Amino acid sequence: MNNKVKVVALDPRMNPNIPGAMDIKGETKISSAQQKMISQIPSGSPTTMTQITDVNKGVPFRGGCFTDRETSMIPLGGYSMIQNMRCGHPDFEKRPGCRRLHTVADGTNRVESMFQLSKGKQTERHFFAQMSDGDVLDATTAPPGVTTGVFGTEVYSATGTIIPASWAVLRDWLLFADGTDVARIYSGNNEYVGSFIVYKGAETIPSIPSKGADYSLEVSTDDTTLYAVLDSLSVLTDYDCIFIKTYTPADTLT
Repeated sequence: MNNKVKVVALDPRMNPNIPGAMDIKGETKISSAQQKMISQIPSGSPTTMTQITDVNKGVPFRGGCFTDRETSMIPLGGYSMIQNMRCGHPDFEKRPGCRRLHTVADGTNRVESMFQLSKGKQTERHFFAQMSDGDVLDATTAPPGVTTGVFGTEVYSATGTIIPASWAVLRDWLLFADGTDVARIYSGNNEYVGSFIVYKGAETIPSIPSKGADYSLEVSTDDTTLYAVLDSLSVLTDYDCIFIKTYTPADTLT
């Protein structure tokens, strides 16, 4: 060949525009792919390595989305953000399309985040959408069903600058923090009580009672053969009562 080729030996991790070029013990190496490109260059066409690599700018698909790294630290084949694609190894798969869940838009608001609560002890499901105006909506109809009207009812309204919230589930409780208001906890519409104590005394009830029968386990189940025994329970003036503890404020007991 009469071609004049200038080979620049650099670590490809430092310069991804030169794949395969490297320097090992001072010796310059050229990959087989680069040799093939060189052989396809017309005779008498002086060029540089940069021009050679411009012939083919393909990047191998490694899969993986690195949202926690600086762009310059992402490895060759990695991406800082991927939308509507599922990351595989080494390929990508296009995500399925979106389905409409309601027929009427919630004004001009956009969705900031979404989360589904699925309780374990009891069958209760909620699908929440955090909107750009600070409202958190509870879907009227569970996906994939379609709601006639807006997405759902408002269960919480935040104040301040709205940013995508963080959601988490602890036991059967939903934890919600949007970075502006105080973090919230949601136990759903159905939640077992934490404790159920039947107290029978003969003197003034102390601030911290040490007597009583504990029926917490009996009332925290759907087994109807288990129950709290309230036989011969007198009135409060006789220092008889029951103590019920709930983990979150309750407005109804069943």
